[in-house]
Amino acid sequence: MLPMIAIASMEWVYLLLASLACTALEIVLPGERQSVLSRVKGAAFWIFYIPLSAMTAVVGSWLLADTQPLLRIDVRGADGWAGLAIAYVAMPLVAAFVKDFGYYWFHRAQHAVPVLWRFHAVHHSIREMNGFSSYHHPLEEVFRLFLLVIPLQLLVSISVEQIVAVSIIMRMWGQFIHTNSAISIGPLRYLLCEPRFHRVHHSLDRAHWDRNFSAQFPVLDVIFGTAHFPKPGEYPATGLADKPEPEGIADFLTSPFRSGKPAATK
Repeated sequence: MLPMIAIASMEWVYLLLASLACTALEIVLPGERQSVLSRVKGAAFWIFYIPLSAMTAVVGSWLLADTQPLLRIDVRGADGWAGLAIAYVAMPLVAAFVKDFGYYWFHRAQHAVPVLWRFHAVHHSIREMNGFSSYHHPLEEVFRLFLLVIPLQLLVSISVEQIVAVSIIMRMWGQFIHTNSAISIGPLRYLLCEPRFHRVHHSLDRAHWDRNFSAQFPVLDVIFGTAHFPKPGEYPATGLADKPEPEGIADFLTSPFRSGKPAATK
């Protein structure tokens, strides 16, 4: 089982570092012109998100304390060149891929199930998306715990060297793909998600709806027929036509609970 409490306790640190790194990239290789206010507002919203993320990690660890997964893979302590390659490279990537596979289907459910979309729409309403302004509604973590984290860890436990480091890298990669930058990672974009690939997922253009659900490995979108690799110069506007992004903390927290029809799924 992943050490969720340890990872959550570091969330403040690697979220800040990732956001600062994204901002530096946005300055050097900008995508669209954006305001400083969007970053300040995004940072303020994260303050409400991170404590709940840590709390759900604690609850998840408690619920899974005495459980045994259906499949357990443990290659810790492997020796020899082949063993080290498996323990430090291959299996951490397998663990990351398994996690992204689960996330892909959880993410699709967030777009298809109205009650999940009410909360996920807060994330999609962002008009100036960047490293800081890529926040989610805090209660998304509760859905993620019960619909993604717990099911995955009941199915398979992969114990490998450096799994915490890989988990942090993948978490920071999730921040990176929201960067307001037209940077391209070249041919690697078919192996790893880049910001322009994920920006399509947030696009206002109806032609881009229900595309690019993966967070790390775009091959999942290729396999399940939801991939759209942007053409050179393709940099769509983001947000929701029928839902404005939150203006303040109260708006941010209460948005999913307001009466009326939820924003159209995309």
